[in-house]
Amino acid sequence: MLFCLENDPKDLMKLDYNSLKESLRKPGKWVRACPLKHPIILPAEYALQSDPYKSIGMPLLLERANLIHSNKEFAKRVGLALGEIAEEKKREKDNKDNHLLSHEDSLYAKGFPSPEDQETMKSFHEANDWAKKNEIISKIKDERFVYFGKRLIYQNSPKSLNPKEYKEIHSDIAKKILSTEETRWTTIPMAESLIDNIRNEKDISDEKLNYMNKVDEYIQQIRGFYEKAS
Repeated sequence: MLFCLENDPKDLMKLDYNSLKESLRKPGKWVRACPLKHPIILPAEYALQSDPYKSIGMPLLLERANLIHSNKEFAKRVGLALGEIAEEKKREKDNKDNHLLSHEDSLYAKGFPSPEDQETMKSFHEANDWAKKNEIISKIKDERFVYFGKRLIYQNSPKSLNPKEYKEIHSDIAKKILSTEETRWTTIPMAESLIDNIRNEKDISDEKLNYMNKVDEYIQQIRGFYEKAS
């Protein structure tokens, strides 16, 4: 496990154990796993070619690294917290039905559509009216493709869905993008954390700051829209 030196370890070392553990649960956490197979390791000087390390500077980076190396008790507490978090996640996973796949994963796990469903899909794409598309997609037998057909309608003509269909899809998206867990996609909390890190860069230009503020404004609009469904 590697400590991300853009964070000040002094602040983290002051946390009690529960607060330390809670900070490790959040997206963009300050400890990362180093891949055991073929890790990409570059000379330290490469870090100084980009922010935030360029702004921090090598002397402070080395000071933080030495502080981490010298505080064995802190490393022990972090390791214990990470171990407990891993065990909790494993128990949660074991308690779930392993046969239940996400809609996205099911596309790969369950293979191609039947010839009959492929013909129905062709009619779906040829239809010019979204209400007609909704009528056609409902005839598909494979529920995976029904869902993604409804997703297309949700994105392009949500009023063509009945209230129950709209609510199910809207809630599913809200659950995924508002998640505070580490995921394979960028959630809103992950995006907010990244935006904050960029805005806190030393000597950030006004142009870059204004751009990040606009991105944040857009992210907050999305959050507000989907929080109503969560």
